[in-house]
Amino acid sequence: MTKFIFISLLMCIVPFAVVCVPRKKIISQEIVNLINSDQKSTWEADTYGIKEVNLEIFSQNYLGTILPFKYDKNKEMEKDLSQKEYGTLKAKEEKLPAYFNWATTNKTNCPIGRVRDQSNCGSCWAVSTASAMQDRFCIQSKGKINVDFSSGYIASCDKLNYGCNGGYMYLVYDFLKKNGTITGGDYDSDSGCQPYPVRPCGPFVDSHKMPCVYRSATTPKCRKKKCSNDWHPYREEPESKTYKYKEWTSIRGNISYTTEYLMRKEIYENGPITAGFLVYEDFMFYKKGIYVPKYYWASGGHAVKIVGWGEENNINYWIVQNSWSDRWGENGFFRIIRGTNACYFESMVNAGKPDIKNSDYNVHK
Repeated sequence: MTKFIFISLLMCIVPFAVVCVPRKKIISQEIVNLINSDQKSTWEADTYGIKEVNLEIFSQNYLGTILPFKYDKNKEMEKDLSQKEYGTLKAKEEKLPAYFNWATTNKTNCPIGRVRDQSNCGSCWAVSTASAMQDRFCIQSKGKINVDFSSGYIASCDKLNYGCNGGYMYLVYDFLKKNGTITGGDYDSDSGCQPYPVRPCGPFVDSHKMPCVYRSATTPKCRKKKCSNDWHPYREEPESKTYKYKEWTSIRGNISYTTEYLMRKEIYENGPITAGFLVYEDFMFYKKGIYVPKYYWASGGHAVKIVGWGEENNINYWIVQNSWSDRWGENGFFRIIRGTNACYFESMVNAGKPDIKNSDYNVHK
């Protein structure tokens, strides 16, 4: 209980002008009406059948990324560049396309567009990193390593993080470098050794058919490599099926230009990346369009996977995969304004380098 209270307090640490939300509940239709009645809005909202939202429960269940104590978006992103370095970046940028999306342009038959569901477990930090890691292994092996990576294994066995009660992005990347992960698909699937252990439920699925039995899911027990999938050919995952990062990095640059470019360059050359960001209360009602936050009441930290970028009506945006099922947003995806660090979206971005060489191609099908 002490650990849980500590995490809740951390999720209330937000940038200077934003304070932790004092209210506990919001009426969904009121916010949706305000957004959809604004003719200048770049996005549309939906209640998803939710009448009232308890912000504390929502934050515990559907977010989960612990943000840093101090965040000054202007100072955190600064990196001095010489005129030569700036010119080199500018020249390289001209070679990047105006629109790119791994989920639709992937030629290796890798399942980049498969949307995961974290359910009522604050494991977005594990789900997003497992998804991006799986994509990178598949892309960089030219489709030879095309298996599901287990986010449940990461959430339960990374003991420096807190499972369904949240986690730090830099710690999970350290875990994937040191320990790696094993195979595992969606809940109740026959894919991999350890499919995701938490049953889908809550506001972004048909809650009448799949209600949440408990208010918040309990972090599953770490099973090491013991398989929970009865259809898996092994009782335990072989050593050759442990997938690790060789190294990982935080993408940093200048908020006005180079970070946004470096993020696109990394995505284009190596595959999807992850971003931790600050979620405001209107985000949960996003349905379609380019998200620009309108109501600045902080709900907590969240982690997602960025698969590409584009431009519409002179607005640059990121193409992002969420982990709230494909019923939410644009079939599980959302677009958010790019290059402005909205929601600190360009402040906590990470990417890993797959250890392809030490993966056994012969065990993959």
